[in-house]
Amino acid sequence: MRLLNNIEELLKKRKDQLDQLEVPEELETKLRSALVKSKKPRIRGWAIRVAVACLAVLVISYNFSTFAYYGKSLVGYDNVMNGALKELNELGKGR
Repeated sequence: MRLLNNIEELLKKRKDQLDQLEVPEELETKLRSALVKSKKPRIRGWAIRVAVACLAVLVISYNFSTFAYYGKSLVGYDNVMNGALKELNELGKGR
């Protein structure tokens, strides 16, 4: 019981200390001016996504033949082809 009373007294003292605190008058104006300054026009999330998608399409379309070549090398496409497709590929007509 005594411990509980001690805790209650400490809490009451701390509450009284907090109640006696005074906020400076210019604090509100400083906080409001900081909020006004921080409002900058932002680029919307969808605009960034569209820009990234356009950039990805440009990079992939420009290097499509490179991706195809290395893709065929990784998969082992030459080992899978039969005679007719292999001849077309050697002539440069099979991509």
